[in-house]
Amino acid sequence: MIFIILLILFTFIILIINIQIPWTGDINWKIVDWFKNYIIKKKHHYSIKKLNKKIMRENLELISKILNESGIKFWLSEGTALGARRDGDFISHDDDLDLGIWYSDYNNFKYIILPLLKNKGFNLDFQSEDGTFIGLSRKHEKVDIDFTGKNIKCMSCTTKRANCKNCNELLKYLKNMSKIKFLGNEYLCPDTDYLEYLYGPDWKTPRKEKFTN
Repeated sequence: MIFIILLILFTFIILIINIQIPWTGDINWKIVDWFKNYIIKKKHHYSIKKLNKKIMRENLELISKILNESGIKFWLSEGTALGARRDGDFISHDDDLDLGIWYSDYNNFKYIILPLLKNKGFNLDFQSEDGTFIGLSRKHEKVDIDFTGKNIKCMSCTTKRANCKNCNELLKYLKNMSKIKFLGNEYLCPDTDYLEYLYGPDWKTPRKEKFTN
């Protein structure tokens, strides 16, 4: 009997992690909310399946259109920037779309952009309490948005070769961003010094490892 209960519990947890979770946000019980956020955070921090490049491209184009129309500056970051600069494509063994937005636009994103994205089928999976990270998903593909600014936490700092505790060290690398052609559209992207800082001097050599946090 105990074995059956444990099996059911294990199956439930696996389903939560691997399928699109239809959380509505209507449940306000703290323990349920904590469990929901914990599972979603794990979903956004660990690779669990190979990405679907077609859906990733759709997601990028949808987000780009809404942000551009709203006048909010964004850029390709982390593993997405690496793939765009090095391969002209998403990295096959990456597991999310990484975007950077200035922290000063966080409230505009939360209250203006997020409702528009939800209308396009995006789900809000996770948002950090300090307002520096938002995790979205659409059609089971993840989007990690890193809000960047002085003296705040940067998710980019959690890459294996980065040596920073907050965004301050990265700001100098974000001064030299330029537009590049990526999958048929133009996107702002950090230059190669940013990639070298995050991934080492051999960033041009593909390594089969998880590039994002």
